[in-house]
Amino acid sequence: MWPIRSAYDLLETHGLRAGSREIGKKLAMRIKEYNGRRSYCVIGKNLGAEDPVEGRSHSASVIHVREGEPAEILALRPDDQARMHSYLAKNYRCAVVVIDGEKAGWCWWIDSQVSKGRPSDHQLTFFNVRLGDRDVWCFDFFITPELRGEGRATNALAELERMLAFKGYKRMMGYVEPTNIAAAWMWKLRGFRTIRRVTATYLLSVVGISRGRLLVRVNEGRGRGRATFPFRLVRVSKS
Repeated sequence: MWPIRSAYDLLETHGLRAGSREIGKKLAMRIKEYNGRRSYCVIGKNLGAEDPVEGRSHSASVIHVREGEPAEILALRPDDQARMHSYLAKNYRCAVVVIDGEKAGWCWWIDSQVSKGRPSDHQLTFFNVRLGDRDVWCFDFFITPELRGEGRATNALAELERMLAFKGYKRMMGYVEPTNIAAAWMWKLRGFRTIRRVTATYLLSVVGISRGRLLVRVNEGRGRGRATFPFRLVRVSKS
């Protein structure tokens, strides 16, 4: 189980006193991470439509987005190999963002072919999203902080849309938290509109309630893979 394994590793590497302090810090951060009310916006956009005038910046950077190969994708996150392997094993696909010749970010996506016949992804279940044949669900869009600014992230998103449209997708979807002002503004500039709002109330990063549904923290222990959303829906049988 993750907390036990991590606690043991910290005690082994830091000693009893320092390790105990580190365990306390990590537990406090974990409890604070999901506690109280949290809101999400499910967003979407039809691909291939005219770009909004304000949706492009005048950045001089050359930005290219393409689908990555497994080895290349794994090299992007040497600190999170278990998660990357887990996503690849589920046939999730990943776009690589290149800015001025330097690999600078990524974005994962799921389509109906990937989700068909498999246990539902935690994100799709939580947001109650069912993908059509030409729909694509994107998540974990990331640009290296050093290469943000001057509209590079917005232009990278535009290039991601072009790549997905070229692959035949007609609608791009995802989610953003309204409290993430910079991200929410970027998606809005690119013409994404809110499909629905979802709220959840969490207790100490262990359980949550959303629209009368019970959520529990995902156990990301060894051998269980890594999830795209930290909570899973508990289906309660109705008598």
